[in-house]
Amino acid sequence: MGETWTLSRLAASLSYEERQTLLHKLQTQSSISSGPLYIHMEEAQEDVNIQEQYARLPWFYRLWYHFLGLLKGELPSALYEDRWFAEAAHRIEKTAPGIFDFKRGRLLPVFYDQLEKLKEGARFFHAALDAGFNQNKTAFFGFLGSLEMEDIHIRIHAETDLPVLERECPDFSEAEVHKRASQIMEEILEDMTEEDRHAMYVDSRILFCLKELASFSFDRILVAFALDPAAGGKSCLIKLIKESLVSLNNVLYSIKLVPPVPLLQSLFVFLLHETRGPADFDTELQAMVFKAGQALDAIREFNRKVPLTRILRCFFRNMSFCPREISGGENWLSVYREYWKQQITENLAIYIERRKEQHLRDSFQTFLKGTPFRPLAHIATEDNPDGVPVAGAYTLSFLGTFYSVVFIPDMNEILKALLLGGGFTSKEDSAEFTESYNAFFTLEDCIHKFEKSISVNGDIGRRYSQIKQGIGFQPMIKRRKCEIIANEAAAAALGIVKVVYKAAQNIAEFLDRVTGADSRNKYEILANLPRLAVRDPSFMKTLAGMAQKFHQVVHILDDIDALETGK
Repeated sequence: MGETWTLSRLAASLSYEERQTLLHKLQTQSSISSGPLYIHMEEAQEDVNIQEQYARLPWFYRLWYHFLGLLKGELPSALYEDRWFAEAAHRIEKTAPGIFDFKRGRLLPVFYDQLEKLKEGARFFHAALDAGFNQNKTAFFGFLGSLEMEDIHIRIHAETDLPVLERECPDFSEAEVHKRASQIMEEILEDMTEEDRHAMYVDSRILFCLKELASFSFDRILVAFALDPAAGGKSCLIKLIKESLVSLNNVLYSIKLVPPVPLLQSLFVFLLHETRGPADFDTELQAMVFKAGQALDAIREFNRKVPLTRILRCFFRNMSFCPREISGGENWLSVYREYWKQQITENLAIYIERRKEQHLRDSFQTFLKGTPFRPLAHIATEDNPDGVPVAGAYTLSFLGTFYSVVFIPDMNEILKALLLGGGFTSKEDSAEFTESYNAFFTLEDCIHKFEKSISVNGDIGRRYSQIKQGIGFQPMIKRRKCEIIANEAAAAALGIVKVVYKAAQNIAEFLDRVTGADSRNKYEILANLPRLAVRDPSFMKTLAGMAQKFHQVVHILDDIDALETGK
């Protein structure tokens, strides 16, 4: 019944102090260079029209190209263009040796090596983005918003608090409370400053571009390279991979800025939440910062050493060729809004569930003589997050309390007297009553046995702990294995509940027949009932009260099941 800590609630679970501590750790541990990732910005934006350049040449240069054109049978402007590209390619070959062979139209071994390094750097961001941005985008932007727009985040969290809204609007229905919370959220979003919007857009834009780089098909380019003795390594004809090179150039041109610290923090927190426990967090955080620096350095080094835009201009013989900004990141606000819509809906569901739970608790406080539930040992709770999550744990807690507070002191001796001295007239009735009585009598032992099984030394608990703390499992595989073991524990718990539920039904129906609450003759069931009733004038009234209590146990178990399953 306790609230679980999931990625969708990560932003709300970290306090201001915890967020600031994480930011401080990143800032103090970070060795990431703040220099721009894209080096050739001015060159990439340069737009050169060769025909206009030719027209502006001094008359004697144009006369020279005119004579050459007559000798070679080509247009003078075409000869000028050939020389222009030859000189541009020569500058590339001189400043970036081993990258490009203009005459052969090939990329050379140094390009291949740099592309492999870029691929390795992009692979790091693929893992980080997959844990947060890809798998749970709304929760990721919710957490990012808590860092970049802290005031907005705190206001929405506080002002859409459902218990507060219900107290302010006591006549509102649940739907009206939900609608009012959504209206408040929209009003607060309208108060965002341009600075807030810009920070979130920049983060969103960088994320999208990093995602495009992380998912880029580097192998489509790399497999096109083959051993070239003339180049002293692997080379490739540009024409075979020209479309991929243009796409890669556009992505690299779009990644201009180093990711801000809050953005890196969001990525790392989500990744570590999926793969590591709190004990490893600081060490892993430092490792993530180091790997991020290496990945960004790989991008920066590729851009510095490989003038890809100039290479493509020479290949396409188009000095006006420029990379294009890829689109993406503009929808951050709709994603952030969706996060808060989900939060409000989830908070309402949790609030309603807790209110129903409280009503349920209040309804049987008298029944349990005001005794609080004894929580099961070793189950997952807010105070014990390492325990095993068990569906049915709340029900077992109720039954355990009922056993010790009601069954043993008020019912056991009377039911035992019926079992041993009632004189059953039917073997079927005797067998059914005996089985049902034993189900309740052994209930406490069954619960203790179950608790032992989910302890760290028990069969289920030991396996669950080993999987949860195990290193080397992929997050999805680890989660699935934990779910399988948790389902096994739930099956064992619900198996106990099922047996006791049926026993309560049987005993209630049996006592109804004994006391005449149904149409069958009460004296046909127990031959010694008249003698037992004569000894205690209130005996029949006591049996009738006990029947009602067993009926009430059945109703409570039904209510708890409805609460836990959302029926």
